[in-house]
Amino acid sequence: MCVLFLINVLFISFRVVLSTEIIGLSTTFASEKNRPPRSHELTMEFSFDEYLQHFGKFYTSSEEYERRKRLFLNKLKEILAHNKDKTKSWKKGLNELTDMSDAEIKQKKKGRIGTPALIPPQKFIKIKSELPSTVDWRTKDVVTPVKNQGSCGCCWSEAATECIESQLAINTGSLLILSPQEFIDCAQNPDSCGGTGGCQGATAEIAYATAIKYGAFLESEFPFQGKNGNCTNTPSPVANVSGWVRLPRNDYDALMQAVATIGPIAISVDASWTDYESGVFPASEGGTDIDHAVQLVGYGYDNTSKLSYWLVRNSWGTSWGEDGYIRLERNASGLPCGTDTDNQDGVGCASDPTNVTVCGTSAILYDSSYPTGVYLL
Repeated sequence: MCVLFLINVLFISFRVVLSTEIIGLSTTFASEKNRPPRSHELTMEFSFDEYLQHFGKFYTSSEEYERRKRLFLNKLKEILAHNKDKTKSWKKGLNELTDMSDAEIKQKKKGRIGTPALIPPQKFIKIKSELPSTVDWRTKDVVTPVKNQGSCGCCWSEAATECIESQLAINTGSLLILSPQEFIDCAQNPDSCGGTGGCQGATAEIAYATAIKYGAFLESEFPFQGKNGNCTNTPSPVANVSGWVRLPRNDYDALMQAVATIGPIAISVDASWTDYESGVFPASEGGTDIDHAVQLVGYGYDNTSKLSYWLVRNSWGTSWGEDGYIRLERNASGLPCGTDTDNQDGVGCASDPTNVTVCGTSAILYDSSYPTGVYLL
């Protein structure tokens, strides 16, 4: 699972200097200096050419240009109609996916959490304790900047890398920017869990197992390429992982405890919110077809919508959503629940059951994991 940008797009990368101890810059960070109009500014007067300029896109043929323009205009009408509805708790907006077809967006969702490979998980122990009313690990200087996976279906690698980064920062105080390309190139996926490997999808657990075997590399020494490569001439690792934990499936209390007391968590979701711009995405509009891996970094309560939410970091750049994040409605009941009828398209391996029960907004409670014993070398 993971959403891919399968279009001819000019990606502009840049360097960022941060005040905290962040080492090894990622070329996958989005550099959207020219942000398009937000929902309250957007009208049908906003042209396709302006959209292309904002996102640095270009198309080499007139046929491709016209096809993309039709997709853009249809989506723009849909966005404006949605935002006129005062009953909605969230807003839609423009992003790099606006001129993509549904089939392309589906292909971009390649890679999630899924069935473990190679290394068995450690057991998660639930403890009854009072948790804080809000959690946001970004305020603790243990979350690196939002990345952009581009046209590679590597959300599984991004989510795993982000959790290794966060656990390393929590354990050592050093926030290093690590390499998701390592897992794209070096991870083995013999059981076709979450895809066939690399940019065609895999799982966060496979990434953890790869880090246990090879260690974790700096992004600056093993840079992101946005495509499959070879696991050769690898640099020396700067960190290592001892193990990993999977949370009990569809367990609200377990996920709350984990993100409140352990750190950011890799989660699997139905990412049917590609047009999201801001607000709390409601449970009533979430799907059950798990197709994407992201990082849960906290939770809270929104006074405007009167909804509790999960705070989720995506890997589609900072021009998407709330500076790269989305808030999903959080229900203590664990509801809604439904059936994912294509588990292999989501978190399953080739031999796993086709139909599985998934719970929470956008199936957020079904499959979650995090690395353990992350340390500097």
